[in-house]
Amino acid sequence: MKAILTIAGFDPSGGAGILADAAVARRHGFHACGVVTAVTAQGDSDPASIRTIAPDDVEAQMVRLLRSMPIGAVKIGMVGSRQNAERIASLLRDSIDVPTVYDPVLRASSGGELFEDFSPDAIENLLKITDLLTPNMEEAGALIGRDVRDVPGMGAAARRIRAMGPQAVLVKGGHLPGSAVDVLFDGVELVQFVADRLPLSPRGTGCALSTAIACLLAEERILPDAVRLAKDELRDRIEQSYELSPDIRYLP
Repeated sequence: MKAILTIAGFDPSGGAGILADAAVARRHGFHACGVVTAVTAQGDSDPASIRTIAPDDVEAQMVRLLRSMPIGAVKIGMVGSRQNAERIASLLRDSIDVPTVYDPVLRASSGGELFEDFSPDAIENLLKITDLLTPNMEEAGALIGRDVRDVPGMGAAARRIRAMGPQAVLVKGGHLPGSAVDVLFDGVELVQFVADRLPLSPRGTGCALSTAIACLLAEERILPDAVRLAKDELRDRIEQSYELSPDIRYLP
């Protein structure tokens, strides 16, 4: 059995972050192991608060796992700071060669910044070791320095972001009106994934999608198939989502 290494923040509600990633990895039949980059307080309508883990402590976690675990893929979520991004990029570049999916988490769904003093150059080296980057429209806009408002803008953003280092970019259009459209650019062609929008908005969908793609890449699926299958899986889970507290839905 191989392991999926997830590098992300800790959300105590279990709706997002490292706990949600681990659940997806186990659904795919992998052992889940993780590196905590930040401890957050979120899960309701109040803005999230965070305490970023020191880079030395992030490195200590990573070194032990990279030495001892048969890792099949890496999923990166919240890194929290420029220093953590640099340390993570260096360790992965020097230690392992497996599919790496990076979901560049910048803000909590309930509000609150999840990356200290973000600027695109803060994750420059992390982008260079990323096989697939999965920003939403707001995150894509933060990376290119302009708003992304529509599907053509998503395609243009994917092209510009790929030039920054990642091998492929999936810009997620979850906040667009009408059909749900995601746009993938792998350096050769743009591919649109279009689906009917569901009237449900559970927490942690970005975490679940990116981790599912990492698992499918570890299973040696080609990238477009991995994205399509992960989106189908996420749709099924959204349909099965449930409420634990008023107005907040969670994925099963």
